[in-house]
Amino acid sequence: MAKIEDLNEATARIEAALYSAGRPLRIEDIVRASGTESRTKTLELLNSII
Repeated sequence: MAKIEDLNEATARIEAALYSAGRPLRIEDIVRASGTESRTKTLELLNSII
């Protein structure tokens, strides 16, 4: 999978994954869904959603 550079797209992908999963997701699953390949960046995006 290509690394996602657009933070708006990465945030939208996180929101879609959380909405559609129907279960709690592990951080590894959320990192994969975001496409950022970065745990730190994914956590920052999650904090911006909350």
